[in-house]
Amino acid sequence: MACQIWAAYMGLIVKMAQQEVYRNNGLKLPDNLLKHDPEEDLCESCAVGKPTFSYSYTTQYRSDTKGKLWYFDVSGGPQLTPSLKYENIYVYLFVDSYSRMYFKYFTKNVNEEVTLNIFKQFDREVLSSIQNR
Repeated sequence: MACQIWAAYMGLIVKMAQQEVYRNNGLKLPDNLLKHDPEEDLCESCAVGKPTFSYSYTTQYRSDTKGKLWYFDVSGGPQLTPSLKYENIYVYLFVDSYSRMYFKYFTKNVNEEVTLNIFKQFDREVLSSIQNR
């Protein structure tokens, strides 16, 4: 970790030394440091642990029919403050890919029984109305 911090600061110092305003105020570095490459300073552990990023974008599929493709998520947890009236701490969220319309169902806990009941309620209240059109 120390070499990563040093490399980051050294990179900043080199960039400063390359700017005329700093050179005019007395910041001078030897030529070998002005050609500083931060990759060369990485120790083996840092080089292995250095994250790599992929900036490729994957096009997301979006449905062309309402109610055909749904996204589903559960969030919340005991670390959150419960709602004031019903003391719910979890939310089940269903999102229609086509219209981006969403439906929320709040619960106090998450288990198989609750999840099944939420799916049945979602089917009765939302999916049945879409399928009947």
